[in-house]
Amino acid sequence: MPTDWPENQPEPENEEEEQVIEIRQRPASLDFVDSRERVEIAHYEREAEAELAAGMLRANGIAAEVGTPIIPGLNYSLTLWVRKGQEALARQLLQQAEEGDFRD
Repeated sequence: MPTDWPENQPEPENEEEEQVIEIRQRPASLDFVDSRERVEIAHYEREAEAELAAGMLRANGIAAEVGTPIIPGLNYSLTLWVRKGQEALARQLLQQAEEGDFRD
C-alpha cells in the first residue's frame, strides 16, 4: 500500500488497483500571471493551440495565462502571457516545441 496515497481517494483493494498512474495536480499559481508582472509572448487564433502552449510551459514550471488581447479587433483572438522573469525561457521552450526539438 503506498504511503503517499492521495487524500479523499479510496485506497486500492488489491494489487491491480495499486498500479494506478498518478496524475499530479499543478499548483494554481501556474495558471495566472499578475498583470503588473506579465509580458505577452505569443498570440493564437485557436483556444486549443493557446492552451497547449500554456500547458507545456506550466509543465516546465513556468506560470502561463491565456486570455483575450488587450486591444480588441486584432487579427488574433488569444494572448499567452508569462512572468517577465520567465520570458526568455518560455520563448526558448516555445521555439523548441515549434521546431520539434525536444531531444535529450
